[in-house]
Amino acid sequence: MTKFLSLFALVLSLTACEKASPEPNAGPVISDFDQEFSLNYQQQARLRTANAPELAVTLAELEYTYCPENVFCFVGTFVAPSLNITDAQGQTQQLTLPLAGNLTNSAAFIDSASVLANSRRYVVYYTKWNIRNVKNYPEKQDISVQLRIVKP
Repeated sequence: MTKFLSLFALVLSLTACEKASPEPNAGPVISDFDQEFSLNYQQQARLRTANAPELAVTLAELEYTYCPENVFCFVGTFVAPSLNITDAQGQTQQLTLPLAGNLTNSAAFIDSASVLANSRRYVVYYTKWNIRNVKNYPEKQDISVQLRIVKP
C-alpha cells in the first residue's frame, strides 16, 4: 500500500508542474522596411512590399551570457542573434550579429550588416535586446531582439 501511495504522489507531483513562464507569441511579425520590429526566439518577421513578402527574417539561434544585477561577472550580459534571411525566391542566408565579436554590455546599441538578396542590398540593423524579468538564469524564450531592415 505504501508503494502505491508513493507512486500516486509522484505522478500527482509531476502532473502538477507548470512551466514557469508562458511562451511568448511566436506568430509571424509583419513589418515594413525602415521600421523597427522585435523578434523572439524562433519567431519570423515578413517584410512586405505592396503585394507579397520581399524578405523573411527568422531569429534562428541566440548566443548569450547573463550577469545578474549587483554581481561581479568576468563577462557581462550580451546577446548575439543568428538570423536566417530568406528572399522572395526562397534562398536563405545566415547572419550573426554583432559582427566580429563587437560585444557590448549595453542593451541599446547599433550594429549593422549588409546582405544581398533579391539581387539588391539590404542593411540589417541590430538595435537592441531585451531580457524579460526572470528570477533565475534566462532561457532563450525570455530574450527578444529589436531589428530594422533598410533598402538603401
